[in-house]
Amino acid sequence: MSLTSMPLTREHDATALDIWERSVRATHTFLSEADIIQLKTEVPFYFTQVDVSLWYDNDNLIGFSGVVEDSLEMLFLDPTYFKQGFGSQILQRLVAEKNIMFIDVNEDNPNAVKFYNKNGFEQVDRSAQDGQGRDFPILHLRRATV
Repeated sequence: MSLTSMPLTREHDATALDIWERSVRATHTFLSEADIIQLKTEVPFYFTQVDVSLWYDNDNLIGFSGVVEDSLEMLFLDPTYFKQGFGSQILQRLVAEKNIMFIDVNEDNPNAVKFYNKNGFEQVDRSAQDGQGRDFPILHLRRATV
């Protein structure tokens, strides 16, 4: 496993959006088809609002992350690479390189909650709605400090 990252460029937007959709379909089972279609129209805007990095294992694009200051706003992997340690390795790199302290995660995505807990993040708050006012509860996580 040899992870490298590079900034997202407009020419890779469609590829990142495809990874987003496949990852969401595999993990966000609480979303309806209409929800996914709507969210997919919003994601390209969010790409312009965060520092997005594409992550590669050798020459294979495995996913992307989006960071604002010390907050991880996005972490999506191609489902082909789930459960192989890539997510944890990316998160550890982001913590080390970007000092990630905060993550918001959908409460109805228990595997993601478990993943972040396993990687040292704990719930500090909860919102009944997401940042756009939709009824998707969000857990606000903070990196535990020792």
